[in-house]
Amino acid sequence: MSKRACVQTSVEEQVKKLKVWQQNKGWSLSEAARALSVKPNTLLGWRDKLSNSDLSFIEDPSTISGQYRKSGGGRPHKVSSYESRVVEFYENCIWDGGIVTSGTLKTYCNNIE
Repeated sequence: MSKRACVQTSVEEQVKKLKVWQQNKGWSLSEAARALSVKPNTLLGWRDKLSNSDLSFIEDPSTISGQYRKSGGGRPHKVSSYESRVVEFYENCIWDGGIVTSGTLKTYCNNIE
């Protein structure tokens, strides 16, 4: 595995690998990571997300099947106070048949109070 490879692993695969680790209680973290072909910190993150510290409970993936991330994930978009006015200006220029350049938009944005 390369040093900084970003690999998307589905929740089902994460649960399968955690169950293999659960069945092999004698494995240390590094042994489990090597056997499961994941990085140790990744394995700890999955354990924290889907299980408890001693792996006595692992979340059922049927409730969240096929997802790589939780729905609605990511930072919420904060709308700036002037953003709607800039979008309205742009749409009005397009509807009037005009060509909107970056200079036109920049001039408009600089004149907003």
